[in-house]
Amino acid sequence: MSSLVIRPLASPEEYHTYFRLADAAFSTEPSEEDAQRWQRSLTASPRFRPEQLRGAFRDEQLMGGYIMHERVLCMGAARRSSNVPR
Repeated sequence: MSSLVIRPLASPEEYHTYFRLADAAFSTEPSEEDAQRWQRSLTASPRFRPEQLRGAFRDEQLMGGYIMHERVLCMGAARRSSNVPR
C-alpha cells in the first residue's frame, strides 16, 4: 500500500479536481458550475494564498484535501494569530 503525500496544489488540473471533489462531498446537488463558482470565489479573495489549499495524493492521484483558513483570536488585549506554514 502506498502512503499519502500532503502538499499544496500545483496545477490548474489539481485545482479543478479539488473543487469538483469538494463540491461532490459538501453539496446536496453537486454540479460543475458550483465547483467552478466555489473555486473562483475562494481564489479571487484578496486574502487567498495558493499554499492554503492542500491536497492528499496517493500515487499522484488527488484523493482529497483541505483549506487552511488563517484566523486571529483576540482575548482582551492578547492576540493569537494562526499562520500558514511556509
